[in-house]
Amino acid sequence: MAYFAGCYEVTVDEHFQYGQKNKEGECRFLVYHKKGRKPFQHRFIPTAIGSNAAEWRNKLAHNLGHGSLADQISSAVKKFVGDYLHGF
Repeated sequence: MAYFAGCYEVTVDEHFQYGQKNKEGECRFLVYHKKGRKPFQHRFIPTAIGSNAAEWRNKLAHNLGHGSLADQISSAVKKFVGDYLHGF
């Protein structure tokens, strides 16, 4: 990493991966992490899957009358559903 007149310059190498909001590449972002952890993209930004899960959770909570159960279901879904970060 280098510092130039109020800006940082970072060299993107094999330690970085990227995620994006959708297949069109909107809201693309970089993540520096240990690749063995394999986090889902939605852990960094909201995605269609996340928003759909939230909508489904809210409907379920309303029908069952249990907000905490809906939170648990949403949390469980986010652990197993989504797209992984992409490598270069």
